[in-house]
Amino acid sequence: MKSADKNVEKEVFCINCGSRLNGRSNNCTECGYSSGVSAVAITVERSDKCPNCGDNIPSFTVICPSCGSEISSADVPSAIKEFSNSINKLDNTIASNSHKQYWESWAPLMREFWVGINVILIGIPHVLYLFYRLIKPAPFNAAESKKAQYINNFTFPNDRESILEGLLYIRSTIAALCAKKTDRNTLQWVKLWKNKATYLFEKAEIMFRGDKIAHDAYAAVLKSEKKLKNVLLIKILIPSVLLVSFIFYASTSHMFGPKKADVTNTPNTFAWPTSGLALELPEPPTNVGKIRLNDDRELWLEMNDIRQSQFERYVQRCKNNGFTIESKKTGYSYEAYNEKGYFLSLFHHAYIIKDTLSLHIKAPLPMDNIMWPESDIAKLLPIPKSSCGYIESESLDGFVIYIGEMTKDDFGDYADACYEAGFKKNHTRSDKSFTGYDMEGNYVELQYMGNKTVSIKIQKP
Repeated sequence: MKSADKNVEKEVFCINCGSRLNGRSNNCTECGYSSGVSAVAITVERSDKCPNCGDNIPSFTVICPSCGSEISSADVPSAIKEFSNSINKLDNTIASNSHKQYWESWAPLMREFWVGINVILIGIPHVLYLFYRLIKPAPFNAAESKKAQYINNFTFPNDRESILEGLLYIRSTIAALCAKKTDRNTLQWVKLWKNKATYLFEKAEIMFRGDKIAHDAYAAVLKSEKKLKNVLLIKILIPSVLLVSFIFYASTSHMFGPKKADVTNTPNTFAWPTSGLALELPEPPTNVGKIRLNDDRELWLEMNDIRQSQFERYVQRCKNNGFTIESKKTGYSYEAYNEKGYFLSLFHHAYIIKDTLSLHIKAPLPMDNIMWPESDIAKLLPIPKSSCGYIESESLDGFVIYIGEMTKDDFGDYADACYEAGFKKNHTRSDKSFTGYDMEGNYVELQYMGNKTVSIKIQKP
C-alpha cells in the first residue's frame, strides 16, 4: 500500500508572473517585478503525494493525474468559518459603538443657524454640504479600523477550495453592501473588499489558472464596484447640474432686473376666511398669496411680499390673541399654542427674489377618555397614567395614539418606563423624543408634541 504522507514545504512565487522566486531576492528574475518579497510573494503549502492514492504529484496540482482526486485542504471550512465569525463579531462591535453624526449630533442652536442660513441662501449651503458628503467619506472609527485591518491581514489557506470560498464570500459581501446605501463610505468598504478579492484571484491564477468559478466570482466583484461608482457619480452630477442651472437662472432672470412679463403679471390674491380656524387669528397684513388648505382641522396659506418688520408686527398681534403658550421665537419663525389648544406656526422665508410668510394653524385633537388597546403588541408598552387621548390608527401590527394631559415631566417618566420595558436597542433620547427597539425588533417612537400632548407609536418589525 502506498504511503499518503505529505512532504510540506514553503515555496515563494512572484505575484506578477507566477515564477518561483529566490527567497532572499527582492526582484523576480523572469519579469523584474520588485516590491520586496513580503509584498509580492505568496507562500504556499506543497504536497508531493496524493492523499488518496499516494502517488507523487507536481506542485500546484488540483486534480491527481493517477486517481483523479481533487487536492484540497482540511483546514478550509474552519478557515472560512473563522473569517466569517470574526467579521460578524466586528460588525456587531461597530453597530454597538455607532454614534450620531452631522445633523443628529448638532446642538439646537446650531440647527437653527443652519436652517436660517439655508433659508437666506435658498438652500445652496445644504446642496454644497450634500455634495461634500458624497465626495469625502467619513474616516473610520476605532472599531471600523480594526475590521479593515483584520480583512487586510487575514490569510486564507493556499488551496483551491479555500481560495474559491474566499472569493465567493467576498462577492456576496460586496453585493450586500451595494444593495444598501450608496455613498462614499460604502465605496470605501467595497474597495477594501475588492483589494482582498484581487489578492485571492491572483493566487488562483498562479495555482490553477483559468478556473471558471474564480474568474466569474472576481468578475462579479469588479462589476459590483463599477456599478456602485456609476451610481455614486450620478448622485454627484445631479445636484451639481441643478446647482449650476439654478445659479445661471437666478443670474440671468433676476440679477439684472425683472423681465417685462414679471411687471405685467397680476399676483394671486385670497379672501381671508370669516369662519373656522381663521377666527382664532388676526387678519394677516396682506391678501397677496394663496390658501393651500382650509378645513375644520387645518388652515394653511402662503403670503407674498411680507417684509421682516411686517412679520414681527404680525407675531405680536398673534401674541395679543393668546398664542403665547409654549412659544418659540427665532428671527424667522414663531410657534405657540393658545388656551384652547390651537397650534400656530409662522415661517418667514427671506428669499433673494421676494419674501414670503407661511401661516399654519391646527385645531386641537378631539381628545376623550380612551381604553388602552388589548392587542399583544400594546401589552409590550406600559399604560400611560392619563386616559385622555385620541387613537389615530390601530391594528394587530401596531398603533398611533395621542395622549393628553401629559407634562414634559410625565413624558420623561413614560420614556424611562418604555426603556425599562425592553426598548433599549439602538435607542435615542432627548427632552422631547424617545425611540428604540426591543430584542424582537419591535419599534417604539414617543414624541412630546407640546401643550401636554404626547404621541405614542409602536410597530412590529
